[in-house]
Parts: sequence; structure tokens; C-alpha cells
Amino acid sequence: MRLARAWLLAALIGALGGVGTVTGVPSAQAAEVYLLTTDTVDTCAAWTSTPTSGHVVISSGGGPILGGTLTVTRVFGSAVQVPVTGSSADVSLQLPNALSGGAYDVSFQDVAGDTSPTYRLNVCLPGFVGIGYRVTGTTANLLVTVTTPFTPASPYCVAAPSTVDGVDQDWEFSAWGTVRNQSASGWEVVQPIAGPAPLEDGARIDGYVICASSPTDPSAKHIVGTFTVQLPSFAPFVRAAYADFLGRPAAIDEVDSWVYELAAVYTTREGFLRSLATSTEWLSVIVRKMYLDTLGREPDPAGLSTWVSWIRTGRFTVAQAAALFYSSEEFYLGLGGNNLSTWVTRLYEKLLGRAPDPAGLQFWVAYAANPAYGRVWVAGQFYQSLESRLTRVRNLYEVLLKRGPDPTGWPFWAERILVQGDLELAVSLASSQEYDLRAQARFPG
Repeated sequence: MRLARAWLLAALIGALGGVGTVTGVPSAQAAEVYLLTTDTVDTCAAWTSTPTSGHVVISSGGGPILGGTLTVTRVFGSAVQVPVTGSSADVSLQLPNALSGGAYDVSFQDVAGDTSPTYRLNVCLPGFVGIGYRVTGTTANLLVTVTTPFTPASPYCVAAPSTVDGVDQDWEFSAWGTVRNQSASGWEVVQPIAGPAPLEDGARIDGYVICASSPTDPSAKHIVGTFTVQLPSFAPFVRAAYADFLGRPAAIDEVDSWVYELAAVYTTREGFLRSLATSTEWLSVIVRKMYLDTLGREPDPAGLSTWVSWIRTGRFTVAQAAALFYSSEEFYLGLGGNNLSTWVTRLYEKLLGRAPDPAGLQFWVAYAANPAYGRVWVAGQFYQSLESRLTRVRNLYEVLLKRGPDPTGWPFWAERILVQGDLELAVSLASSQEYDLRAQARFPG
């Protein structure tokens, strides 16, 4: 009687009192074949001992199994064939002893020649710690930290990606990672991977960590764990920065270019933000806002170009430029009402966000009227006052993080921007994890 439907149900049960479990992953999936297991490959990382034997259950799903051969082939080693006899629909079969850590392909062929699909069984040694990812230029590296129950004098390890974003990968991993920082607690291994570098923005990599005492001896290779690496997604961050700093959407080529720069570590988040903040476009945004806030009009082309050049070359800082705009004759005659009392009142409203108190109004009018000080000095004092700096810090928090500053950060940054400028706070906030999480929500996909 031919085996109409051959099922291989791999549910390896540790024969050492449950000290370990072998999990199955089908390497050739078919509609009529399935795998039952209560564990996942991830449980490999939690084992405390090496399983040496176990069993599989072979099921026909119908009529009796008349016999056949179970073939267990170690991926890095030889095959073992186990005779199967029985007359029931389900046969429980003991696997060979000395089943050490490694990857095994298991399949069953009945006496009539029908063969089940091949399933991948992963027997994992304990001690896998963690894995990270780094791309430098065009070189992609997985950073593996491993501890294992064996301590060869010259250990070798490899991180073998199996899928990227759920898609099977046929990646080469013949080059073993070099071990560094060897200690009693384990090894840190830098593993080059022969795949695209950098990988797709935000890609998820799943795979196996394999270690060996000798890279040329197949029997010395052991799977020590599995890993999942979630690469950072830079595209939402780039789009958010363009929207917040430049007030416009980023073009597709701009996003692609900066994502590559960031993923390849040619630049950092801070470096990217400073590039935006020193660009002609960003400086034009600042100067245009000064024209609108103080003069109530768009800048003329010559004025815009001149002020952008002066700020870029350091002739004036942003704070000095603001003082000159607020003290200008055009502002004084226009929004300033052509008298010092109205002009000082506008400074309170524009820079402090409130009406003046009588004593303060009288105080600053007197200084503005004094030729030894004048309007430029008074405008600079308003712009760089603690009250103005606290207001600007709060505004930046609200624009970039959509919340007010924390009690500690508020006074800290109010003092720091006096010396380093508002841009330093903007870069710090926009390069934070909090900003990135908001960017992922604002610009998903």
C-alpha cells in the first residue's frame, strides 16, 4: 500500500528530562505537509544543556505506515539512516544518540518510495547572547557576542542571515567572523556578510549563529542560537527634519540620498541636521521669518541674499541679526509706531509674548532714549534675556516634540543657548529617540 499523504511531524522532545527542545523549520513547504511544534527557533537562546537524543512522529494522516527509512543529515556533516517499521498511522521514532548542536535535515521515505518533504531541525547549544548590525561605507557587518559551552583556543563564528523582511535569502557566509575581545565570558565576533550594503532602510534580518573550533572540520560546527536584527529606518526621520527645519516635504531623491548617507554611517543624525541648518535654504527660512516678524513683509531678493551671506560667514550671529531687525528704522517707523513707548511694547509682545509692566516699560524706554545704549542694545537685551530664552526653548520643544520642556531641561537649555545658540537645542531635540519615534508615526512606510 502506497503512502498517500506523508506527514513528518517533527516535535523533538528532549530525552534528558526536558533539558532542551529541537525545533523544526520546513525547508521545503508543501500544501499537504505540515509541522507541529509548541516551540519556536527562538527558544534556542534559553537552553541550559545540549540535547543528545529525541524522537520524531511520522504520520500518514490515514492508513498504516508499513515501513521505510528516516534520513537525518547534519548540514555540516554526514547522513544517518534509521529504519522505520510499524503498522499504525503514526509512528514515534527515537532519533540517534549524540545529537549535538547543529542543523539537521530530516526526511522519510516509505517502502513504496514515497518521500516526505525535508524539514530543517535546529539543535542549539546554549549561551547565545546578542547581535547587532553596523554598516561602514560599503561594508556590512553583523556584530555577534557569543558564549558557548566549549572554549576553543581559536574560536570561529558566523552569523548566517536566512531571511530579510521574511523573504528567504541565499547569502554566502563562507567567511568566518574574526574573534576579538575574547574573555572567560565569551567572544565578540565581527562578521562580514555578503549581502547588499547597506540593506533596505528598516529591514529585518533573521538568521542563525554558528560557531566552530575549526572552520575546516564539518563536525566542529554548531548552531549556538538564532538572531533577529531590526535595522533602523531613517526615511521618516529625514522627512520629518525637512518638514520641521525647512518647512517643505523632502523630495524622493533627497530622502534616498540622506538615507544612504545615514545607513552607511557616512554621516550621523546630528551631522545631517547641521547640514540642513547651515544650508542656504535653512538660513533663508530664518531671514524670511525675521522680515515677516519685524517688518511685516517678504524680503526683497537683494536683502535676503545679503543677510544669508552675513549669517553664514559669521559677520552676525542669529541673535545679533535679530537685534538689528528689531532695532531697524523700518520696524521702528512701522510696527514700532514711531515712538519709543510703542516700540518697547512691541518688543515685549514679540519676544516675551506678553504686555509690558509699567515699571519695565519706563525702564527700557529710558535706555532706548540714552545715546550711550540706544535701540540696538535694548533689542539685543530683550532677545537674549532669560525670559526670551525660556520662551524660545519652550517653543522649540513644542514644535519638535509636541510637548513642553521638562523641569530640568528647560533652565539647562535656556542657559546653554545663550552661548551656543538656538540651533544647538534644535539639533539635540531632533536627533533624540523621542523625535525619531514621532517621525516614524508621522511618516510611516
